[in-house]
Amino acid sequence: MTSGTAALHAVPVFTDIDLDTRLISPQSVRDLIGPRTKVVIAVHMSGLPCDMDAFARLAHDTGVTILEDCAQAHGGRLGGRLLGGLGTAAGFSMNESKQMTTGDGGFVTTNDDEVARIASLFRDKTYLRDGSVGRGGQPIPFFALNYRANGLHAAVGLAQLGKLAGLVQRRDDIARRYYAELADLKNFDLPRLTDGAEPSWWPVAGRYTGGDGRRDELVEALAAEGLTISTGMSPASNILRTELVRMKRYYPLTPAVPAFWRDTEYDPDGCPNVDELQRTVIRLPVDQRYSDEDVEQTIAGVRKVWAHLVD
Repeated sequence: MTSGTAALHAVPVFTDIDLDTRLISPQSVRDLIGPRTKVVIAVHMSGLPCDMDAFARLAHDTGVTILEDCAQAHGGRLGGRLLGGLGTAAGFSMNESKQMTTGDGGFVTTNDDEVARIASLFRDKTYLRDGSVGRGGQPIPFFALNYRANGLHAAVGLAQLGKLAGLVQRRDDIARRYYAELADLKNFDLPRLTDGAEPSWWPVAGRYTGGDGRRDELVEALAAEGLTISTGMSPASNILRTELVRMKRYYPLTPAVPAFWRDTEYDPDGCPNVDELQRTVIRLPVDQRYSDEDVEQTIAGVRKVWAHLVD
């Protein structure tokens, strides 16, 4: 997302999350809106729907365009409406780790005909494929890249789409068991859901809230029980501390900063709730391939570790 923004020579601005929901905070976004703000990207992290009503009000009040990051949110809903259809456009990832996959790549959804036209051109070097021009006659109206999927990707994607509803339901069944059977644990906090949310569920981002720095000890004990537990919300724990953002490292072979980014400064400590989540998160596995026995063993293992180390 950051790289895609910078690729357009747009300046990415980062906002903090709400620790209770684990999602981007609409109020934090509102506080950062300025005269040059054009777009806000609402990230449905871990398959949890953002408060899109709040973002719709933000768009109404400020005129910004709302996009959705649905990379982990295939089949999720808010108020009965599918995620990816609530903003002007949305992006979905289709790599091998997602709820549905074509092996890699992604797709865009939009409710705007002009956005659809431009997106269709941009994915294919702006080539017109409607038969209106012959070879040698392509007008190439603007800069674009080659992001075309092929027929094999499409066939796999259509087959996956037919399975999506059942897949999301199974993930929901697993997550509901975690909420029902682990919510009473001392110093363990599960995400608060946005009103009307029907998540598609990624690993559930629980938090150890004991405040004694023992999260890693707990994770080691959970691993010793044979549980698949992770502690990272994303490959980079905080985008503000990556070389890309900290040094505004745009080019691979030179440290030169492009003109559009030169006057921007970032505070590496500007998203304290992100840091706190990364320090305390214990992600519970959610996978439609888990059997009931797998889920029961996960719950039993978590309760066993808590009984020995926390209670």
